[in-house]
Amino acid sequence: MSKTGKMYQRSASLLAIAFIATAKLPLELRAQDSPGAGKQGVTSGVASSKSAAQDGVLEPYLLQAGDEIQIRVYNIPELDQTVRIRPDGRISLLLLNEVEAAGRTPEELSRSLSSSYAEFFRTPRVTTIVKTFTNREVFVGGEVTQPRIVPLSGKMSATAAIFYAGGFKNTAKTREVIILHKMPNGAAEIKRLNVEAVLTKGGSDVQLQPFDVVFVPKSRIAKLDQFVDQYMKQLMPIATSLGFSYILGGQGFAISIP
Repeated sequence: MSKTGKMYQRSASLLAIAFIATAKLPLELRAQDSPGAGKQGVTSGVASSKSAAQDGVLEPYLLQAGDEIQIRVYNIPELDQTVRIRPDGRISLLLLNEVEAAGRTPEELSRSLSSSYAEFFRTPRVTTIVKTFTNREVFVGGEVTQPRIVPLSGKMSATAAIFYAGGFKNTAKTREVIILHKMPNGAAEIKRLNVEAVLTKGGSDVQLQPFDVVFVPKSRIAKLDQFVDQYMKQLMPIATSLGFSYILGGQGFAISIP
């Protein structure tokens, strides 16, 4: 069987597996499609956390730029404030000025503020309450059926986000999906995920964070087909009508042009 034939056969097998896998997705994604999904994010997040706890994994919520938080200081109401985390990840508070908030859990921020206010008051007790969440979204593009922005309500894996965007095209490189994650310091972290292994062998998936980018590149065969179509069939219509073969890149396989 030719390389292209094997590729299409493998794609058909993946689509069959994907069809079975998507049967489990509506329970996870139903809350995201419902009206007011953003307001119900806390409820959905709690449900997801319970499921994660049963699996032995419980990840606390990290504050994000755009979150609105309330700072409450026990018995010192003059210090109570409601602020929104700025794009640079900081907040401005009385007496403390600039404070790093993004990337921390509410509990971590409370401990840090209690320690800082201890310079001015005796044993201050600070509580951080998340009033509203920023738009929690991820971006899925590349060789998927419907490239789109996917709402992130609760926990979502990269594979689930891809199926939410319609699943893979036949031209997708399923073994090397790229995930871009913005770190709190502004640097970009790049991860590569073998989704084929996740679907067929139960490999580990990647849990997405707000504003992550999931990019599905083209497969080598798809790039080769595009090369043949653009440079051989379109630019050489007379020569290709005679019929001949090319050996490309010393890889030991031929492409025949009828």
